[in-house]
Amino acid sequence: MKQEDGFFDPKEVVVNGSRTVIDIPLKESGSLQGGVKYLSDKQYDDFIPRYEGLMFTIMNSSGSVIQTVVTDNKGKFLTFLPVGGEYTIILDQNTLAEHTYCEKPTQLFRVEAGETTRIPLFRIEIKKRER
Repeated sequence: MKQEDGFFDPKEVVVNGSRTVIDIPLKESGSLQGGVKYLSDKQYDDFIPRYEGLMFTIMNSSGSVIQTVVTDNKGKFLTFLPVGGEYTIILDQNTLAEHTYCEKPTQLFRVEAGETTRIPLFRIEIKKRER
């Protein structure tokens, strides 16, 4: 079984001997891939986009937080989620660079077993500055 085929819920295990045996029930999973894209405006040549460390919250259809994910230095993320149901991912706009915003910080998606769901990139825009 490959990692993208299944996962398990985190569980604390106490090992009190050299022969501790545990069962780990795997759940079917799929993966979610996404990221951010900056919409450039030539009037802001001094702006340096921030890609790493942007945080997203993933919630299930009942509104429970399933996990948070953070972008890498290229503005991308990849995570594994349980199969079934509809999910919502929300960009935490407090993690964006100063003077930027995302007009549509929320997306809905579904995860299929063994598949990678690719959502559209979150479009980050630069706020107009007073001169």
